[in-house]
Amino acid sequence: MEKMPSMPSMDPCQAMRRAKGRASLIVISFAIGVVLWSSNASLAEPTPSTLSGYLTIGSTAGNYEGDGEEGSWRGKSISGALHFRLPNGLNLQATGRIVDYSLGESISAPVWDTDNQDILSAAVFWRDPSIGLIGTYVETGGIKAWYDHHFNSIGVFGEIYPNDVSAIGANATFTDSNIEMNAYISSNDLTYEIWGEYFLNENAAIRLSAARQISRHDFISDWHENIIGVSGEYFIGNLSGMDGSLTAGYFHASYSDYNRVSNEQIRIGMRWYFGRPGNLHEARRKGAVEARYNSYVDVPRWWQFPL
Repeated sequence: MEKMPSMPSMDPCQAMRRAKGRASLIVISFAIGVVLWSSNASLAEPTPSTLSGYLTIGSTAGNYEGDGEEGSWRGKSISGALHFRLPNGLNLQATGRIVDYSLGESISAPVWDTDNQDILSAAVFWRDPSIGLIGTYVETGGIKAWYDHHFNSIGVFGEIYPNDVSAIGANATFTDSNIEMNAYISSNDLTYEIWGEYFLNENAAIRLSAARQISRHDFISDWHENIIGVSGEYFIGNLSGMDGSLTAGYFHASYSDYNRVSNEQIRIGMRWYFGRPGNLHEARRKGAVEARYNSYVDVPRWWQFPL
């Protein structure tokens, strides 16, 4: 496969666009901090904040089908969350994730299409364990593939609890991304996701999800992808001295892009909780939220494999 020819250097308009995107991220982060500070300062209750969270180590295996080719790929990841439960139903959460991918020999992607990505996000949300939650977040990260890429995301998410054994959630994300060395290669992505979760018992849950992602690019045609998935988690108390769980999931993506057909993956992982949630149901309703905005719909996508 021939290497892609080098692109022109960044022009002033693209430079202004990148600066504007980063400035917006700073402003949004500052606004979230102000809201949290003012809300906490105005509380009459002396209730202290409560810290919880998790650490997950995972492995992924997938199969990719493209224009005239098909092959396997692998991935490994580590992710974690710090969750602070504040008075009056307010919650603050920080989430981080590092992923590294490798391709099988039967996939003829150039070497610059694979490497690791890192993501850091901050979220603020209101939650009532008997009703549901609603919140917003900012996200920033990079992909060390081809040339280094940087992206910023903002989004909203929410859940409702119809009863004690189920939950319904939704998420909408806007992502703006640029190549560090060449701002002519950039993308604006919109992702919409819905999911439903059912608790088999207080320590086991299964989740069905569906997502649609629309990408708009500066120099190639737009396209979209549809993703469906099923995942589950089984809570195990006192796993290596901490509360833990086993996680697993299957996801399938189909694309409108002319040279890609489908991508599927199986994920497994081990998760350790701190804050002693007691069971999975309590961890879901009172602890760190599942980071749906970066859990399996990787961003940015159009130059990064796997997608």
